[in-house]
Amino acid sequence: MEKTKLLILRLTDRCNLACRYCYAAYDGISKTEMPFETAKAAIALFAQPGGKLKIQFTGGEPLLCAGLMQQIFRHVKSEGIQTAFSIQTNGTLLTRETCALLREMRCAVGVSLDGIGEANALRVYPDGSPSLDDALAGVRALADAGMRCNLNAVVSRANQSFLGGLIRLAALLGNVHGVGLDMFRPIGRGENAGLAPDVETLPDDLLRMLERRAELAALGVDIRIKELEKVRAMLQAGVRETLYCYAQTDFSAAVDPRGNIYPCASFVGMPDMRIGSIAEGFRSMPQVSGMDETCAACADAAICRGGCPAGRAACGGRSETDCRMHRTIIEYGRKEYAETFMPD
Repeated sequence: MEKTKLLILRLTDRCNLACRYCYAAYDGISKTEMPFETAKAAIALFAQPGGKLKIQFTGGEPLLCAGLMQQIFRHVKSEGIQTAFSIQTNGTLLTRETCALLREMRCAVGVSLDGIGEANALRVYPDGSPSLDDALAGVRALADAGMRCNLNAVVSRANQSFLGGLIRLAALLGNVHGVGLDMFRPIGRGENAGLAPDVETLPDDLLRMLERRAELAALGVDIRIKELEKVRAMLQAGVRETLYCYAQTDFSAAVDPRGNIYPCASFVGMPDMRIGSIAEGFRSMPQVSGMDETCAACADAAICRGGCPAGRAACGGRSETDCRMHRTIIEYGRKEYAETFMPD
C-alpha cells in the first residue's frame, strides 16, 4: 500500500527451538510455511513504484526457509525493487552457507539471545537441551563472514540479574553492534510459567547493565542499547511523540504463512487485529491502542510513548514491568543528557 515502509514476512510457524516463554504455544498451530507465490503477492501489494521497502523475515525460525529467502531476494532484484532486508533469528542455523546468503542480500541480522549460562536457560531445543553453544557458534559464523549483528534479549526472571553480563558478552563476541530488550509477556508457553521479572529489583538490574555499557564505552568498546539510543536521540532533538511504532501509523504490515495481514508481527494470530489477506485484499488499519490515562499523565510519556501496543493487547493492558524498564532507562538518559549537554 502507498504508506507502507516495512513489510514483515512471517515465513513459517515452525521453529527448531521450544523456548519456555515463547508467545506462540505451537501446540495446535499450523506448521504452514509461506509459499513463494504468497511472498511475491505481498511484495506486489506493498511495494511502491520507485520507492523503497524494508522487508523483515521472522518466524518461527525464518532460517528454516533459507531457500525461500533466496527466492524472494532474486525476485525483488529482478523486479528492480529497492529493498533493505533484515532477519530475526535464534542464531542456531547460522552456518557458513546461510551467512553467505545473508551477506549477499546485505541482510541486517538480529540474534535472539538472553545471556550466558543460566541467563539463557529458557531458550532450549524440544528435548530440553540448551541452545546457547549453537547460537554463539552462529554469531561467530557471522563474524567469519565479515558481518555484524544485534542481540535481542527477552527480559525475564531468569536473566534480569545477568543483563550486565549480556553487555559484556556482546563486547567479547566482537561483531555485535548493540543489544535490544523485550519484556517477557505471560502468554503462549509462558502464560503460567511465573517468569515475569521481579519489578522491585528490575531497576537496579537495568542500572547495572547501563553502567557496564558506560564502562565499556570508556574503554572504547561501544555496545549500544536500543532503548537508550532512542531516548538519547529524542532528548537531543527535542522530539515529543505520542506513537510508539509503525503499527500505529500505517507504515508497517505483517503477512503470515497463510497470507493473512496484520499491522505488525506481534499481532499475528489475534483475530481482532487481522486486516485482510493477500487473497481478499487489504482493509483499513484497526485502531492500535497506545497510551492509557496513567501513561498520558506520566512525565515521561512523550519519550516512552506507552510501550509496545501489541504487548498491551496480548497482556490485557499496561505492563508494570515494561513501564518500570522504560522509566529506568529514560531517567538514566535524562541524567546522562544533563551531564553531557547542559551547562553548569
